[in-house]
Amino acid sequence: MKRSPFYVTVPCIVGVTLALAFFALMRGPQTAYASGDYDLTDNCASGVGDVPALVTAIDEANVSGASQVITLAAQCVYTLPLVNNYWYGPNALPAITGTMTIEGNGARLVITDPVRLRSF
Repeated sequence: MKRSPFYVTVPCIVGVTLALAFFALMRGPQTAYASGDYDLTDNCASGVGDVPALVTAIDEANVSGASQVITLAAQCVYTLPLVNNYWYGPNALPAITGTMTIEGNGARLVITDPVRLRSF
């Protein structure tokens, strides 16, 4: 009995496709962004933290798709006077939707808005 050419070809194609998919998964997700960290240690004039720089760092870390580290200035006070967003209620800073670590170094987040705000 003569076998059809599809008898050999289809399993080979399926096998090669599965092998390529396996190797692609083993590499992990690939992003177009660099995985640089955010160092805000120089953004603390007279003990006052740079809130816009912190907000930008969180926003960019969320978009990057890579694990990020945001380092705050030591013993600095970041005063959060306004609502940043209303994701599940009023928030003082952007919601964290990516993988990141915020190293506080003794910094404080102070919320001055009369509305009860969450930090993240």
